[in-house]
Amino acid sequence: QGHCGSVYAASWSPDGELIVTASADHTAKLWHGVFGECMETLRGHRAVVRAAAFSRMGFRVVTCSWDRTVKIWDVAGGACLATLKGHTSDVLSACFSPDLGAAVRVLTASADRSAKVWSPDADGRPPLLSLEG
Repeated sequence: QGHCGSVYAASWSPDGELIVTASADHTAKLWHGVFGECMETLRGHRAVVRAAAFSRMGFRVVTCSWDRTVKIWDVAGGACLATLKGHTSDVLSACFSPDLGAAVRVLTASADRSAKVWSPDADGRPPLLSLEG
């Protein structure tokens, strides 16, 4: 039920009910924040999951990986909603913007010396903005 590798990051949901963890075992996990029960295992990355964070409303989780991808997950069922590709090296951090509604974006940072801004439903599409250097 627990991770099989080092845990690189952990984050609370906005309501404090859930915790998401990111691990070297190529998964992220959703945990009950009071009882410590694993609620869901988010599988799909092909390398270390370096970071994970909840959206402001807590309905989505973003994960990033050394496989150079970012994934958006549905908290309720654990489904992968989108895979964001465009970094050329390990993705080291990812978070949602604080906006509500349709304006929500995802911000990522990578060892490729760039940060990128994405639409969270940009599955297969390029980033909205790339900050290089």
